[in-house]
Amino acid sequence: MPSTDIYHKLNLEDKIRWEEWAPSLQDKLKSLYNQLAAIEAYMDHAVGGVRITIGKDAPDYPVPFNELWFDTNFNIVRIYTPDGWKLTHGAYYGGKNDDIQDTSDSPLSHNPITNCHCYTIQWKDASFCHCKSQPWTDKEQVDALDAISFNKFLTNTVNTKQYRFVVESAAPTSGMDAILYSLNANTSEDSDVITPSYTIRLVKNELGQQTNYVSVDEKFNPIFDGEDLTILQIPRGFTYIPFTFGNNTIIKSIHGRLVPYSSGPVYVNLQYKNNNGGNWINVFNNNIDGRVTGIKLAGNYIPYSKCHGSCHCARW
Repeated sequence: MPSTDIYHKLNLEDKIRWEEWAPSLQDKLKSLYNQLAAIEAYMDHAVGGVRITIGKDAPDYPVPFNELWFDTNFNIVRIYTPDGWKLTHGAYYGGKNDDIQDTSDSPLSHNPITNCHCYTIQWKDASFCHCKSQPWTDKEQVDALDAISFNKFLTNTVNTKQYRFVVESAAPTSGMDAILYSLNANTSEDSDVITPSYTIRLVKNELGQQTNYVSVDEKFNPIFDGEDLTILQIPRGFTYIPFTFGNNTIIKSIHGRLVPYSSGPVYVNLQYKNNNGGNWINVFNNNIDGRVTGIKLAGNYIPYSKCHGSCHCARW
């Protein structure tokens, strides 16, 4: 029997062991553990291991490029780099129009796309710039094309399993890379058929076996997940994005979008391969800039701003 003497040395054998607990209590603890594990997995997927801190004090033991600190002293966002805490150069607004000044040294831009309002807020001899980002619509116009988006109907009646997008970036080496926001295909007017690799959607194939409705490489999930904050950087040259259906599928349209500030031009084509093998075949055979391709997105690269001592914006 365990001793009740307060001077008696603790014996680990006196402690209750797991197998001595009631099965119902064990199940309760297992359930709580699974709930916590699920929350942890969800948060890890959502923020990618980045620690978010909101408060007046910086977090202890910060890890470079894994910290996001909303500094409530000045209502600004900072990230931690090997060189210390850095401002994100995000928008700052003092809450009243008096903060925004239009002077000969710091003129306001009247560009309707960027509409940059700049003003100076003194804090440790630093200045802040507030710029409204370029607007965009949630959905590409049907059968339309502009500098950063397209929605193209197809006239082909190919019925196969194997397809791939061919994306070529010809962005100038002196600028930033092209950045793809979304790319997808439709079997009907409003139904995107390509979903991320972690999406489970099973169908029966011609042999009666269960298989994925569509399979893609997980590295391309950012353009198929429908999320606003996920994007895919496209290096200069060709990027091939294959996707395979469980059954023969006729694609009736494709659509895609670059982020508003992406470099260009970017060329997009759709290819297919017959189920019995052979070479990849172009759906589009247009000659654009000497290339055999389908769509050209010119891009819309505009530097955010050039901030100087008094934080005035370049006039775009």
